Amino acid sequence: MRVPFPAVVGVALVAGGGWTVDCVTAAEEPEELVRTWFAGLTEQFGGLDWDHEYQFIARAIENVWARNGWNEEADRYARDLVNEVAAIPPWEFRRRFDLFSRRVGERYHLSPPQIEMFERLVMREIGRILPRHSGVILGQAIEGLQTRGANQPFTAEQVARWTKAGEPLFKDARKSFDLVAGELSSSLSPSQRRIWDRDLAAANKRWKDIEAARGRWAQGGWQADDWGLQDDPIQQGTARGGDFAPSGAVRSPGADTPPQVERLPQWVAHDPSTWFAYVLDFEKRFKLDPGQASAARSIHAELVGRAAAFTQIHAERLRKVPPGERKADEAYAPIRAYFTELQGRLEAIPTTAQRNRRNP
Repeated sequence: MRVPFPAVVGVALVAGGGWTVDCVTAAEEPEELVRTWFAGLTEQFGGLDWDHEYQFIARAIENVWARNGWNEEADRYARDLVNEVAAIPPWEFRRRFDLFSRRVGERYHLSPPQIEMFERLVMREIGRILPRHSGVILGQAIEGLQTRGANQPFTAEQVARWTKAGEPLFKDARKSFDLVAGELSSSLSPSQRRIWDRDLAAANKRWKDIEAARGRWAQGGWQADDWGLQDDPIQQGTARGGDFAPSGAVRSPGADTPPQVERLPQWVAHDPSTWFAYVLDFEKRFKLDPGQASAARSIHAELVGRAAAFTQIHAERLRKVPPGERKADEAYAPIRAYFTELQGRLEAIPTTAQRNRRNP
């Protein structure tokens, strides 16, 4: 939950998921770049039943706001805005952005030119951030969904790894927040600024609260209620047979039929969405300790992100390969090589003692 905005940039910057846009040239307009990025997001996660997922997201948002004491009017407004935007699937970027922009315009009584300026500034910052951080976003999004899909709780070690890897993204998001806030505020009238300044003060406090929490998370001090998961059935180990797991599917880059995350499939080298099953099996076979498991999942997240970057650049070519031919087709060779690298790097983790007593 790192959406601390006074109703300006925060929701849009973390509107959802991740995909690389390395194939998009700097000459393209920011909106075209963002559209390309979210097209990949649709392909990756479009099979999820978002109405089902949103039930748990909404509860977590309420819990986070309550836990942190974010209960001033400006805080409640930000919470309600986050909830309203989160109800729209993240791959429907245009719907999310239009709703967000409309609510900001209503909140601060912006004129049409001011709304246009706001939208341009936000789109510019999204277009700046995505090329830099899409690999991290995608890798962590897939790992998080697949962890939930396996009915496994998030761990403090896992969150520590995510927090450290995501620190450059967090700093960039804060920079974008300040840039947009500063540029837009110069156009506000005194009456608009009264609301704006109150919201901005509340937003800055939420940023500081989250920044302090992230320092604790990076040191392994994360707890479920930090993310509003204290009554979540998976996190508490009370989920029944996948009832509370993500109800849709996570698509592999270039895949036509997504594997179901409720029942993790046998892994295949050309399909990165199945690699997490291999990692879980490896952890079980060698009885990895928490630190080793965290290292294994970090390797997985890195290689999934690299595979996603390759896929986005070569998406058109990859889609032309029939699913039954992808295990041997030359176009998928780099992706299969990433899986081979995953296997090799995991093999270096167990101790000699763990190898001697490995499970079959």
